[in-house]
Amino acid sequence: MLKRPGDFETAQSASYGTVAKLPAGGHGCMIHKAEVVTVGEEHIVQLHIYFDIAEHGEYDGFYKAKFEHGKKWGTPTWQGIFKQRVYGADESTTNPYFKGLITAIEESNPGYKWNWDEKSLAGKRIGFIFREEEFKSTKGEILTTVRPAWACGYDGAGEIEAPTVKKLDPSKLPANIAH
Repeated sequence: MLKRPGDFETAQSASYGTVAKLPAGGHGCMIHKAEVVTVGEEHIVQLHIYFDIAEHGEYDGFYKAKFEHGKKWGTPTWQGIFKQRVYGADESTTNPYFKGLITAIEESNPGYKWNWDEKSLAGKRIGFIFREEEFKSTKGEILTTVRPAWACGYDGAGEIEAPTVKKLDPSKLPANIAH
């Protein structure tokens, strides 16, 4: 038999969809830290930017609130992460989206010049364009979440409309999942 927690009667109830969802579209953000990470068997070099919403509005601190909520359940993970591949396919050229990210950071922070030190990005402003993306739940359901898709300038980010939903490829889904 389960042991009843002392706060069961007053505990807040939650289910999927009860936690606030960030709307897709452009949002102004603040970088908390950045790190270089090498991923996969191909040893792809990525810049991981840890950020939170910071636009003087109702979604400020969105990812911190989600992190704090996760701590209550013993599953704290920082979800405000933007991952950008640094090099092109041959590892000797610049990925144009990485260049766009750095350009957006420089334009969003007058006087800042990228110096190839990822630690220098902490405290810098940036805009991200968020889009809704489909994913398959552990129960096999198709659900959606909102993730950053591209970098943009901080100023005016909130005026950028949401891109179309990134759908799962139906040819890669098991036959028992309706789409």
